[in-house]
Parts: sequence; C-alpha cells; structure tokens
Amino acid sequence: MTAARLFLWIFSARRALLGALLSLAVGVAACELAIPWLLQEAVDVALGHGAPSSLNRIGGMMIAVICGLYVVHCLLLRVEARVLYEGIFRLRQRLYTHLLSQPLAFFSRKRTGELVHRVVSDTSVFEDNAVYLFSDLPFELLTGAGVVTLMALTDVRLAVIVVFFLMVASLVSAYVGRPLPTLRKSLQTVGAAFTARLQEALSGIRTVKSFGRERHEIARLDEENRRFLDLDLKEGRVEAFLLPVFDLMELLGVVLVVWYGAHLMIENRITAGGLVAFLAYMEILAGPVSRADSYYRHFQHCRAVSERLASFLSESEVLPARPAPMLPAGAATEPSSIIFDQVSLTYPGSERPAIDRVSLAIRPGEMVAIVGRNGAGKSTLMDLLLRFYDPTSGRIVIGGSDLRTWDVDQWRETVGIMTQEVFLFHATIEENIAYGRLAASAAEIEACSLEAGLGGLLKRLPTGLQTVVGDRGNRLSGGERQRIALARLFLKNPKVLILDEPTTHLDGEALRDVAQTMVRLSAGRTTFLIAHRPEIICLASRVVLLDNGRVVAEGTHEALFASEPLYASLLASWARDRTRRKREGGEVAGAGVA
Repeated sequence: MTAARLFLWIFSARRALLGALLSLAVGVAACELAIPWLLQEAVDVALGHGAPSSLNRIGGMMIAVICGLYVVHCLLLRVEARVLYEGIFRLRQRLYTHLLSQPLAFFSRKRTGELVHRVVSDTSVFEDNAVYLFSDLPFELLTGAGVVTLMALTDVRLAVIVVFFLMVASLVSAYVGRPLPTLRKSLQTVGAAFTARLQEALSGIRTVKSFGRERHEIARLDEENRRFLDLDLKEGRVEAFLLPVFDLMELLGVVLVVWYGAHLMIENRITAGGLVAFLAYMEILAGPVSRADSYYRHFQHCRAVSERLASFLSESEVLPARPAPMLPAGAATEPSSIIFDQVSLTYPGSERPAIDRVSLAIRPGEMVAIVGRNGAGKSTLMDLLLRFYDPTSGRIVIGGSDLRTWDVDQWRETVGIMTQEVFLFHATIEENIAYGRLAASAAEIEACSLEAGLGGLLKRLPTGLQTVVGDRGNRLSGGERQRIALARLFLKNPKVLILDEPTTHLDGEALRDVAQTMVRLSAGRTTFLIAHRPEIICLASRVVLLDNGRVVAEGTHEALFASEPLYASLLASWARDRTRRKREGGEVAGAGVA
C-alpha cells in the first residue's frame, strides 16, 4: 500500500460527508467573496456612481451575508470534524487490528516500543497535521480560486501580477522545502527507537537499579535524544529559509498592486470602489498565501507519516491456511489424540533446527511431562502445538486431522496454557480470571477462583475479586499470580492443557497447593507438563526427554531415572541449583498481597 492510497482509504469511507464538506466550503467561500463586491458597490455609490438610496439595501445585504457566513462556517467545521476524526478512528483501528493479527514470529523480530510508537505516536502526528489540512485548506483553496477569478474580472493585469508572485513563491518554497519529507520520516524513525529504548529501560527497571546502571541507561537515552536534536536543528534551518518567503512575496505584491492600481484610477480605467474591492480581495488572499508554507509543512508531515504507516501495514505475515476450516467433529467436547509426525522446525536465519524430526503420540486425556535442558526445544514444541509457528517439515495431527487444516482461533479455544511468568493485566482479579472466557458470569468466575485456591486471598482483600492487581500483577506474590492463572484455565475449560514450568518460582506450601490444583485441573484433559522438579514430573504418566531438539528417551520417571544418565544428571543439577537459591533467599514464597 502506498502513502497516497492509505490517505484516500482513511477519508473515503463517508463519501456523502465529503460531498457535504465540499458544498459547505463553496458556500463559505462565496460568502467571503461577496463582501468585497458589496464594498465596491457601496464605495462607488458613496462617490456618486449610483443612487444614494441603495446604500441601505447594500448594508442590509452585507449583514445578511455575514450572518449566513457564520451559519455555513459552523456547519462546515462540524462536518470537517466528523470526516477527520472518523478517518483517524479507522486508521487507528486498522493499525492495531493489523498488529494483533500477526503471528508470534512477527513480534519476535520487532521491538515492542517501536510497534507502540507506530500505533500511538505516528497516528497522533498524522492527526495533528491532518486537522489543519482538513479544517482550512479546502476552504482557502476555493477562496483563493474565487479571489483570482474576481480579480481577473476586475482587471486582468492586476490579477496577472498577483498570480505571478504566487507562482514564484510556490516554486521557491517547493525548492527550499525539499529536505522536509526526509527529515520528518527520519524524526519518526528516531522517535520509534527512542520509545523502544525508554520502554525497555522502564520494563527492566528492577534489573537497572539492582545493577546500579541508571547512568548507563541515561547515556543510552541521551544518544537517541541527541539524534532528535540533530534532526530538529536541520529542520529548523530549512524552515528558517522557507518561512519568510511568503511574507516577502505578500508585501511585494501589495506594494505593486497599490502602485499599479493608483495609476489605473488616475487614467479612469478603474473606479475607487474597484480598487477598494481589489485591495479587500488582496487582504483575503493574503491569509492563504501567508499560511501556504504552514500547509506545505503539514502536508509534508502527513506524507512522511503516511509513508511509514503504509510501509508498516505492508508488513504482514500470515500462517498458511489449507481448506477445511471447520473443527473436526467431536473435538470441541472430547479430548483428542495428538500426534507429532517427524516434526522439524528451523527458524529463519538459523542453520540448526530447533526441533528435529520429533515423533510422539499422546493419547486423549494423558498427561505427558516434557523434560530437557535449557534450549532443548521444550517450549518450541509447545509453540508448534499452539500453531504460533508451522513445522518446517512433518505434521501435527489432532484427532486425525492435520493441525494446519484447523481454524486457528477454534483450535486455540480448545487449548489452555500456563507459563512460569504469568501475565496479569492492570485490572481486577475478576477481569483477569474472566480473560479465560469473556462471557462468563460472576458466579462462574467466583466458583473457578475458589477451585483454584484463591479463597483465602479473597477473604483477606477488602474488595475481593474487585481488587486491582497492579501492573503485571505486581501487588501479588508469585503463588497468588499462579492461582489466578489456574482460575483462568478452570474458567476456560480447555480440552488440551500446556503447563510450561508453572512452579518454577514457587516452593514450600505454595508449591504443594499449586501442584494439587494442577492435578484437579488436568483431570480428563490431554496435558503437556514442562517441568524440572521431580515432585512435579511425577504427576505425569509418561516423561519425554528432549535434547538438541530431538526425543532421546521416553518412559516413566522411575524408568528414565534408572536408565538415562542425562535425565538423572539434569535432576541432580536442578536439585543443586534449587538448594543454592534457597540458601541465597531467591525463592518466592506464596504469601499475601505485596
């Protein structure tokens, strides 16, 4: 999509309103242009070129035109506002819809701050500049065309002088302002990088402060800020040449018109009223002419931002779809068998596969533990199951159908996931639980919260389920966040569960409580359990050992511990790490609101 097509798309949805906008702009311009003509008539009558009795009629017409101008101008501004802000609404909606529709691979290549900058800051810049183009420019273009026409009817030579100066001023401004679009585009790019850098520093503020790296982060932000300064100064130098051009041309034009018009009056080729009208038209034209450089800058701002937004909207990644978008029969009500058939995945730009010819068969309702060292491919295998990515080769079969033939949204409705880093929104406990099923009733949410073991917490909190959890749930302990995540899964009632290291940050009573809740949650559901603690692994009926993206062994926990040195070594290593963290006080307890 080009910038021009994007601009047309934004404002072309309400064509009837655009027609009304143009009609009202014509009406306002006509009222504006009628005033100098009436002035000409009044001056000529006063100087003896007409019946004195007509002065009252002319005065009444002036008052009527001024009242009409007020009414039509009010209507014009209302229509302008609707056209502009509905267009901005459509643009913003298209941006965040496009963003949230991208697959996970898209976000792994982009910085969150830059994406937020596109949707929020770029749209705001576009709106701030488009409002000037829509609020005044159509009217002033029509007014300018009308003024030049009436000037030509009054005296062609005077009109030629004015048009000549306008053309010269436009050409000079276009030449001087050539660097502005590039500078504006660069400013938006730097702004996106600055936003990303600042968001990164704020998101990791705990790490920044614990390492005492505030000065380092400030220096990195200073570097981006200095790029802002350099570009702003370059833009300022261009505008310093551009802004005085129209002022100079306006003054020269007025001087020449008065000088030449006075000669025409002496030669009786124009009346005094005609010269007054001409000067009034010059005064009307002076406004648009003096603001032409401003409109040009606003246009260049819009053009630069439109190019960036059009480029952003052209970036699209879509998971390939095959026919048969319907959910296989019975899949929505019964747990299905899941088969990984020689599945491999190699990330773009990587030479080594993250998943290498994995073959697994999971029975309906079975709980399988996926175990392996960091980077073995455990979470990647689950990403494939969630269809965040498609396999490079091989296939995943769900209930007898290739996963790629399922509708992605329908499939993800049947799957529930809980990770070690639970994400909670800055909202109430009730709203965070309801994220599992948005249409759930208050009674269902409360029942699921109790099922997940949140009863004690809710009793301690004065507002219970209506308690706001803070940014990312920072007012709650690790164990409490995990229980909310479990309540969310109880409410969703999925047929396939993915529990990805759900107890990593827990110990003691919090660990036991969450483990018991996990057992209740997984009953009757096909469950994948990524874990490293023996007490959690033992919950599964089968253990699959991954290494370097391959299945190296599978069996019960006891069998693998006795027969697989790698498995025994991993458990021993994790036990040592756990003991060390406990000595250092690194484990997170499951107690109360922070």
